[in-house]
Order: sequence, then structure tokens, then C-alpha cells
Amino acid sequence: MNHVLRPGTKRPIGYNRENDVRLLERFLSRRNTTRSAAKMSRRLIEHFGDIASAIRAEPAELAPLAGPQTDLAGDFRHLRELLESIARSDISDRPLLDDLESVQRYCQVLLGGERREQLHVLFLDRAYRLLAQERMQSGTVDHVAVYPREILARAVVHMACGLIVVHNHPSGNTMPSKGDLYMTSALVQASQSVEICVHDHIIFGRGAIFSFRHRGLLAD
Repeated sequence: MNHVLRPGTKRPIGYNRENDVRLLERFLSRRNTTRSAAKMSRRLIEHFGDIASAIRAEPAELAPLAGPQTDLAGDFRHLRELLESIARSDISDRPLLDDLESVQRYCQVLLGGERREQLHVLFLDRAYRLLAQERMQSGTVDHVAVYPREILARAVVHMACGLIVVHNHPSGNTMPSKGDLYMTSALVQASQSVEICVHDHIIFGRGAIFSFRHRGLLAD
């Protein structure tokens, strides 16, 4: 079982909280005075721990900190959509198997700050370029259910030749669990019958990743 990072928990060494405060203040100042934006920014970062966690917070969590007249949840939702669109365009024409750094940046946008496990799948063409990305499952703080048949069914819909599984460990520990190893093996076996290659399984945790392929746990 993973040890979950709660809102307000101290971040790893090297994390600069004041940078997050200033960045969030600039964003909030679009609709607020400089003073109120500064106060709100500091409250949010102190409560949630960092900017990634703050912009993924639930509306009910944001309301007491932002005030009932502020649609902060809506603003953050639009910000996430914008960031995901930019990140997706950055990798859209690249062969992803040879660009793990770009995939890591994409994982940061998709999963940074998530306090529950999420499972996403990147569907690839024959040149290993991104065809589509879908969130397949949303789980608990330390578990997400995985159904190989559902993943492969979506791969067929997208006419994908291969796929990369991506999920997060909110604890920050990127080492695969026994369940992660079993799921990957089951997915690889199931994919052989439909001639779809499981190229990688990437575990993301607080800016770091574990790549099954790069650790020799998946053959090319």
C-alpha cells in the first residue's frame, strides 16, 4: 500500500513553494485585485501543498478558500484543459518510444497533483506517434482497477498498432507493485491475440517516472 500525500504535506527537497505562490498569484490577478490574488494564492498553496494539487482540487475544497462568488474551479478546469492541449500538441508528431523525456512532461500535465490513482492509455500508430489518449479508470488513493479487454477494445476503435499505459502513484514512489506487474503481464498476453503491441507501462510519481520498457521489463 502506498503512503498518500495529503494536502499541505511538505514537498521533496528542492521544491520552492514561493515560486508556486507567485505563479498562481499572476493567474488569479486576472479577476482579482493584486492584494486579494496574493492572499488567495498563499492560502491555496499552504492548504494543498503545491500548484499542481491546487488546480486539481474539487470545487467543494476550493470554495472555502476562494469565496462563494469566485468560480475558481471553473477557471482551474479551463487551465487544465489548456495545459493538456498544449502538452498533447508537443508530442503529437513524435515517435514516443524514443522520446521518454517528452512523455514524462506529458505525464506531469496529465497526472501531476492527482491524489487518486488514474490510468491513462496512449494509443500509437505504426510510427509510434500519438493517435489518441484516454483516461480509462479513476481509482482510490492507492489502487486503480485495470481491465485489459476494455483497453484493447479502445485500441481497436482508434485503429492503434500499439499503446503505452500510464498511471500514477500519489505517494510519489514509482516502483511497480505486484498488482502493477501482474496487470502488465495480463495486458501483454491479451494483446497478442489482436496483434497490438504494449510498448511500455509508465508509472508517474511527483515528477519521476518508472518505465517498464527502459528497465527491461517489456520487450520491444
